Amino acid sequence: MCLLEKIPLWQRIMLRLVGVIQFSCTSTSTFSCFISRICCLPVFIIYYYYSFLWGSFLLSMRSKLLTVHAVISSMGFLFITTSLVSFYQRSNTLKSLLLKLNIVEETFPPLFQQQEKDWYKILIAPTIILSALLFPDFETRNIFMVYYYIPQGVAYLNHVFLDTILEQIRCHFKSINQRLEKQLHSVDLYEIFPFAKASKIQQLKENEKLSNLCEVHELSHIHYDLVQLAVDVNKTFDVTTITSTILWFAYVIDITYVLTRNLLKVESSRWGPIASEILNLSFFFLWLLIMVGMYTRTAKEANLTTQNVHQIWNKYYTDGHIDENMRNLHLVSLRMLNTKLRFTARNFFALDHTFFRMMIGAVMTYLVILIQFRI
Repeated sequence: MCLLEKIPLWQRIMLRLVGVIQFSCTSTSTFSCFISRICCLPVFIIYYYYSFLWGSFLLSMRSKLLTVHAVISSMGFLFITTSLVSFYQRSNTLKSLLLKLNIVEETFPPLFQQQEKDWYKILIAPTIILSALLFPDFETRNIFMVYYYIPQGVAYLNHVFLDTILEQIRCHFKSINQRLEKQLHSVDLYEIFPFAKASKIQQLKENEKLSNLCEVHELSHIHYDLVQLAVDVNKTFDVTTITSTILWFAYVIDITYVLTRNLLKVESSRWGPIASEILNLSFFFLWLLIMVGMYTRTAKEANLTTQNVHQIWNKYYTDGHIDENMRNLHLVSLRMLNTKLRFTARNFFALDHTFFRMMIGAVMTYLVILIQFRI
């Protein structure tokens, strides 16, 4: 499994411990498959144990925030349970999709393997560490921290793995676009050979045109396979994407509401908890930006291919090179217009920049309701 081997060892271990990866990348033996399946169980068992302890503590609470905390706890429990089932069910499908991606890489190796530097990922690790260190001290602090941080950690790592897959697919889309752009910016043969015979130049241009058209046809088939692969990969993650969106919304509502209450009662002893809440809120917004960014960049790179093919057709059309082959190229362009890459979560909502605006708007709406009714 070529893609898994490119993931850093420490990240691969974390993905296995939380159950995101439940298949062996080097061995197909029954024992290896069994170990890959069960190595995530300790994390989930610890979570369920601490959820029982935290639930018992909630029942003994006498606080105005009891309802809010109970809702947040149920969202975390829902996400972990759904993820445990979903990770197991999607494992074989995801493994076969990664094998298809490996075949595409062998038949059409990308022109470059440069990884994109994502500053959001760089900032998110110190953000969550500082948030945990500044977490307020109270009677059940350790129980709450384990119960609180495990769901968001599993959800974030799940999207990190999806981003790794989509980044590899983006490399192939970029390679396709680079080859098409090379055709768009090719130099006229009359400028290279100004003293050659016109008939010879015309023959060379005809051969170049046929060669370019064959390359466009080949790249269009690869593009179609990559689009279908990206859609299929996203489908294996859509259940966890929906549940993690619910988790994100519940956690952000909880943090912003508690943060607003603390800011209205500013005391010297509250600056530590306030800083922890701000850092934790920053973690969730960075996570949302990473999630939206990976979908948007992949769709943008995939749909850029359609524009390049159409520009190639326009180039030949303006030069007057219209024949049966050019009309076929026009049909290829129209076909690609109808196969644009668009990510959705089971068609409930689009996964692009509009998703970011929708989530921010929903958080502000519910926050106003909570503050207005003093829940």
